Parts: sequence; structure tokens; C-alpha cells
Amino acid sequence: MEMNYFKKTGKMMVAACMLAGLPFIPGTVSASELQTQMMSVQMESTTLKELFDLIEEKFNYTFLIRNNDINLNERISIDMSNRSVEEILTTALKNQHADFVVNNNRIVVYKSSSNPNELRNAERMVAQQTITISGTIVDAVTGEPVIGANVLVKGTTNGTSTDFDGKFSLEAPAGATLVVSYIGYVNHEVKATSAPMTIRIKEDTQNLEEVVVVGYGVQKKESLTGAMQVVSNEKLLDATSPTVENLLSGKAPGVQVTSGGGQPGAAGKVVIRGKSTVNGSTDPLWIVDGVIVGTDAGSLNPADIESMSILKDAASTAIYGSQGANGVIVVTTKKGKIGKATINASVKMGVNQLHRGNMNMMNGEELYDYYKSFANQDALPSYFTEDLRNRNFDWWKEGTHLGFAQDYNVSVSGGSEKIKTYTSVGYYNEDGAVKGYDYKRYNLRFNVDYQATDWLTIKPKVWATRSDVMDQQQDLGAIMYVNFPWDSPYDENGDLIQQYRPTDWVNSDATNYLYDLQWNYEKKTSYEFMGNFDFDIKFTDWLTFASVNSYKYNNNPLAELI
Repeated sequence: MEMNYFKKTGKMMVAACMLAGLPFIPGTVSASELQTQMMSVQMESTTLKELFDLIEEKFNYTFLIRNNDINLNERISIDMSNRSVEEILTTALKNQHADFVVNNNRIVVYKSSSNPNELRNAERMVAQQTITISGTIVDAVTGEPVIGANVLVKGTTNGTSTDFDGKFSLEAPAGATLVVSYIGYVNHEVKATSAPMTIRIKEDTQNLEEVVVVGYGVQKKESLTGAMQVVSNEKLLDATSPTVENLLSGKAPGVQVTSGGGQPGAAGKVVIRGKSTVNGSTDPLWIVDGVIVGTDAGSLNPADIESMSILKDAASTAIYGSQGANGVIVVTTKKGKIGKATINASVKMGVNQLHRGNMNMMNGEELYDYYKSFANQDALPSYFTEDLRNRNFDWWKEGTHLGFAQDYNVSVSGGSEKIKTYTSVGYYNEDGAVKGYDYKRYNLRFNVDYQATDWLTIKPKVWATRSDVMDQQQDLGAIMYVNFPWDSPYDENGDLIQQYRPTDWVNSDATNYLYDLQWNYEKKTSYEFMGNFDFDIKFTDWLTFASVNSYKYNNNPLAELI
């Protein structure tokens, strides 16, 4: 059986063919067993780890690296056709002067040495008993489970991730060292035991001197007593999306983001530290520049964000009362800085495609042959003729395409000790993967810090957004499950059939939704405006009165039915 594969990292095209091998005799053996496993490999600038992953996937082997003897990130290039795995590994490891032995589907890689004890040590390493290691990863301070932490057997590619309860389980040699890693935490190494383990990991304290926004003020991170996480602008803007919620995915421990409806402009759902209620809302409270904006970020442009503080526990969210029961996300937007005017421009583009999994619909010929396999051919209707084999309309291709997203942002910032300004404009346009849905958004922001006197600072802010939605989206249910490939919405001349239920369709119960979409579609334009007039009055070096005053206007009319 021959299979074709393609990996994104590096350039790798591989065709692998497994041949029948001799029965395996338990115990440590040399690498000669690998002579019976044949494959063809063409690699360009790919790491050793990727080669090992491929062999593990295709031939059910597990690689163990003795004492971190080799560099898994070494770049290699191999072009070998119909060669044994032994030859391929020998070629790949020659620059590192490494060798390998095989036992019970485990390949141990170690540094070659003139000392014969090296091989015996490697053999003993392989021969040691493999056990099931299980346990729970928790936060060292709060004791709460850490979801999605990576657990890796040191020096190997064998690993797993924790589940929603922070639990993990994997097979590894007794006495192996586990390496636990997670975003925002220090990597932790621990010896594996056969008994259930509880592993406590600590938050990364490298940036404890960093000043973060907490509640109505700022505080050094080292002074915090509650649970919180800071997400910087650099971490946030590594993807293309118009909504801040979607960009939070995978950026902070304990914060889960589930995708929205998939339509352009749809925001994801954010849950902090799990579901805390059965029937109530789980949406966190959003604070933008000191103003409560509700349970979502609205049309806030991600490019205008300086940082985000995610407050997780009761101690951190107490000042917001019951509104902060599901956690609080505090957003600080960018400000002007002292110095010459700085112009920043960014252009991001992305594509999206609808995936239907492993479900493939029959074409016209396949559907006809399926009906012909029925025993009761006499019961088939009169229109069931050989001509149906040649009628094949692809409804999936008609209703979907490769969606395209564009994100443009330009900002100007600068100022003096007296006045500092930040101005930005943004444009986002996304065409959905299902044909007929288009989303456009225009953003404007103007932030000012004006030092009127030694004791008075005025900080006005203006933020405005316009969103346009064109919803002439095609019927996905009809595309995938209802319409027959024998029925086309177009006539012989390629013109749309002007009938709601075409008379010549085989499936008389189906409707031609394209006929409806000529008139029944939606157009919607919404506006969002928010203005702040904030000021600080400094009484002494240790006492300042801060006032936050805002007005928000949101015009989100019902869609205009055309």
C-alpha cells in the first residue's frame, strides 16, 4: 500500500511503502530489523525530529534519545529512493556520529564510542521496563489544574498534553525525566514514578518588575496577590482576525476561547477558569481604558491595544463586584510617546476554507450506481434512466470558495512633555468561505494626553467604528445534505432557472435557494462610538484624583431585508 504525505515545516514530499518483515523476537537486537522496512524519502532542510516523527508514524516505532546525545533540530537533506529505514537513519545521523539499537519497537539513538560499554548502556536503557505514568499538573500557588500543559519525556519525542482536569497519562521507561511546559510558566523537570503524580508548576517571574493595569490603577507584578495574566500587543497580533476575542486563543493560561459561528466578523466565546454557572452567562467583564464596556470587546481594533490584563480570581476582581464573577479583562489602548512623530503601517492577509471532514458526497454516477444496486428495480420511478449518470452538478463547489481576509492599519504617535497624541485608522475586509457573506469594518481612534498644568492632566479619547455586512450567504444545508447532483440550478444556457421548485428536478421536494437569493438577502450597517474625557488632579506626590468620564453610542439596527 502506497501513501503520499506533505509536511508544512521545511519542504518534504514522502512516499512510504511498508514491506512484510520477519517476526520480531523480544529482546535487544541490533538495527538489522530496520533493514526490512523500506521507504522513499526526499527532504530539503528538514530537522531530524521531523524524520523521526515520520518513521514513528509509518512504522510504529518510538525514538528514545540517550542523555540528549544528539541535536534534534539539526537540518538535514536526504534524497533516497526505496531504501531501508536503517540506511536512511545511518545517513541522517552521520554528521552527529551517532548510532542506534532497536528493542520492542523502540529505537534508541546514542553517540558512537570506541568504548564497548556505550552499546551495553544503551541496550540496558532500552531493556528497562516501560510503565504507565499518570498525574495532574496544577498551579503552584492556587492549586488549580493547568489545562493544555505539555508533558514530554526528556530527550525523546514522546509526550502528551493535560486534559480539562489537568490530568495526563503516557507510556515511558521507569525513572525517566518528565519536562512540563506551559505558556506563562517556568519549565519544570521531575522524575517519573509509577504512582499517580501531582506536579506543581510556577508562574514565570522573569518580568516581575513590569507595571500592569489592575482594577482602577497600576501595580508592579511582583506585588500582586491575585491570579492574573498579561498579554502584550506582540503576542496578540500573530493572526488575522477583526475580533479581540479570537486573538486571545492560546495566549493565556486558564483562558479558553471557542470559535464563533465561523462567519466573518463573528467573535469567539471567552471562558476564564471554566464554567462557573449552570444556566447563567460565563462571559467575562471587559474594561477598556478604565470604562466598563460590557461582556464583549465590541468593535475594538486589536491593532490599537497596548496590553491586556486578565484578572481571574476573586481577589483580583473584587472591586467590580458581581459583574466580575466570570473574570475581568482590562484593556489598555496605545498612547502617544515623547519624541518625534512615528508612523506605523501594517498589512495582514489571510485565507479561510470550509472543511467538511471525512464526509464526501456522491457524484451523479456514483449515486446512479447506488440506486441500481437495489433489488427492487421495478419500484424505481420512470425518470430513473441511464442519462442520470451524465448529470453531475457539484453543489459544494457552487456554494463554497477560498475566503480572503485583508487587514490594513496606519497609526501616527508622538509628542512632547506637554502633549502626546496617538491617531490610528484601520480597514478590515473578509469574504466568507461560504459564498455570499462579506464583512467590512472601518476603525478610527484618537488618544491625547495633555499636561495642562503641573497638577492637571487632561486625557480625551475618541473611538469610532463602522461595520458593513452583506449577507447573501448560500444554504449550506442544501449544499451538503439535500440537493441531488442530478439537479442543477442552471439551464442548458448557464442561466439561473427562474423557478422556486424546478419542474425538471429529480428531487421534487428540494428548492432552488439561488432563486430566492436574488431578492431575499440582508444588508446591515452599524456604527459604534465611544468618547472619553478623563483627567487627573495631582494633590501631592502620593495622592492623585483620577476621573474617568465616557459616553458610548451603539447603532446596531435590524438587518435590512432586501
